Amino acid sequence: MRRGGRSWVSDERGVGAVEVAVVVLLVGILSVITVPTLVGARRQAQDRRAKATLAEALAAAGRHRQANGRTFLGFDEAAAEALAPALEWRGGRPSAPVPGVLYITQADRDLHLVTESASGRFFGVHVSGEDGTAGYCSGRSVAAVDEAAECRPPHL
Repeated sequence: MRRGGRSWVSDERGVGAVEVAVVVLLVGILSVITVPTLVGARRQAQDRRAKATLAEALAAAGRHRQANGRTFLGFDEAAAEALAPALEWRGGRPSAPVPGVLYITQADRDLHLVTESASGRFFGVHVSGEDGTAGYCSGRSVAAVDEAAECRPPHL
């Protein structure tokens, strides 16, 4: 059927260079928009996993504290492993941290836990043995989270 001297049905075959260029341009624009979003979402998921691991470790430490006269004394790798065997525990300050591993440090009655996310971010929690208050911290290096002074209680 003809309309205005042109056919509705084209006899041409194939795709022109302009069409290919437009498609490539659109794919490029979409990738520029979506790739950073996907990378950010992945990093957030990795950080949430590290925080969940830290929360599970804190729960195990709390069970130890309740069973031992409200003190963290004796909460070491062996005690932690018995209370939360699904987690990987190590004692002492991490010199070469491994993502997903929990590091236990103690000072008198207090407890300090540190872990590294798969994204490379570090998370820590410091719990007072006196009253059980917890302070949380995070940073880009283990030095940013490995001491009690760096972990502040949340604002209520």
